[in-house]
Amino acid sequence: MLVVYPGVRAGASWAPWMLRLVDLVVLAAPLVLAALVAWRVAANPEGRAGGIRRWAPVDIVLGVCVGGVVRAIVELVQPTTGTLEGPLTAGPAPGRIAAAVVLVAGVAAVSPVVEEVFFRGVLQQALTDHLGGLGRVAAASTAIVVSTAAFVALHVLPGGAVVPVGLVVGSAGVGVGAGILLAVTGRLSGAIVTHVVFNGSGILLLMV
Repeated sequence: MLVVYPGVRAGASWAPWMLRLVDLVVLAAPLVLAALVAWRVAANPEGRAGGIRRWAPVDIVLGVCVGGVVRAIVELVQPTTGTLEGPLTAGPAPGRIAAAVVLVAGVAAVSPVVEEVFFRGVLQQALTDHLGGLGRVAAASTAIVVSTAAFVALHVLPGGAVVPVGLVVGSAGVGVGAGILLAVTGRLSGAIVTHVVFNGSGILLLMV
């Protein structure tokens, strides 16, 4: 899907906000299914899915710090440029409102939660459990590398032949940072906050 979709998207003549909505659905739908499975597992007292049901106040602090550091690194490597004025100010009012809702809800809320539940809560946790025979550190490290590679692929493949360096660095940074938080704390909340802060700060930079 990730290989075919860029070509299909390039030939579409929809409004910018509609294209963004389709992007969100195409990329998130498979992960939502996995997330639902993870929630089902977490509902079982015998099962666990990356600490989905456990939150701690310190996770907010850790997530903000990690997300902020990754954003700072990206800005040093490839500063955020551009503006949101195009999709948010062009066209009739309903289109502008739809663009704002899709952008903020999709990028800063829906995507971080769905992606973290899948890549960290499901994939990384499953790999860590499966590789337990290697030892805790080796299993966790391998799981972080593999889940991060898959996470980066999700973000760079839809871009086609030209992939911004900042996108690769940001995706890798979030993947590693969120993965380490899950491995150390056993909770998914820090990973989600990391992703939300990183994406949200990117939107804010486009607004200033």
